[in-house]
Amino acid sequence: MRQLQLGTFRAYHNHHRPHRALDGPTPITAFNARLKAQPAGPDPAVRYPVRHDREDKQGRVIGEDGSLLRELVLDPARDCQPLGTPCSRPKLGHYDVRQMPTIT
Repeated sequence: MRQLQLGTFRAYHNHHRPHRALDGPTPITAFNARLKAQPAGPDPAVRYPVRHDREDKQGRVIGEDGSLLRELVLDPARDCQPLGTPCSRPKLGHYDVRQMPTIT
């Protein structure tokens, strides 16, 4: 019920009620009359490359030319498989936080 009341109010407020500060047009008319931001140039060309890799029965991913792309070693005892060697991310350490004296 409340959603119907809000929808009715929004429709009246934006599409029927004259805007007092703009000499009469409705808010939606004033909004649509303004220039909108848009990209400066033409749309960039979109490229969707398609790969045709395959996986063999041993879990190796083979490229189109037959080259080995990735070898996966699956542990049947685990539901979640590790992603391999961890990447070199900086480790977060403890920060030395001190309260600065306040100026009075």
